[in-house]
Parts: sequence; C-alpha cells; structure tokens
Amino acid sequence: MIVEQKQRVVADRLRGLNPGDAWAHYDLANLARDKGDITEAIALYRTTLELQPDHAAAHNNLGVLLAESTRTEASDRPVSPGTPRRA
Repeated sequence: MIVEQKQRVVADRLRGLNPGDAWAHYDLANLARDKGDITEAIALYRTTLELQPDHAAAHNNLGVLLAESTRTEASDRPVSPGTPRRA
C-alpha cells in the first residue's frame, strides 16, 4: 500500500510538471487498474493514447480492460426467453 501511494505521488508530480507526458498517464492508469478502478484506468489509457498514439502497452492494456468489461457486462445480462443456453 505504501509503495502504491509513493508511485502515485511520483506519477502525479510528473503529470503536473509535464501534462503531456504519456508515460505519467500510463503509470497512473496501471495504478488505477491494479486497485480495481477500471473506469479511471480506461480514461487514463485513452489519455495516454491521445498523447502518444503509438503507445503499444497502453493499446494492449486498454484492449484487455475493454474486453473484460464487455464480457462482465454480457454475463450480467439476463438471458431472454427462447435463447439457447450454452453448456
């Protein structure tokens, strides 16, 4: 917990010193993801990609989170009557 707090302070300072620093946003996105704040992580990965469109790791991590959130939303939806269930 203390390490995460220190990482966040450093990333926030970097972002404050240079708001255009894609890596600071990426690091904050990773911290948000690790603590379970998926909405914040997705927003920060998108900001990273606005600042640096070729940031491969941000593309990957954003894709994984979007795929996981889509699967979770789909599994929470009720099955409509007449829809075959998968075994």
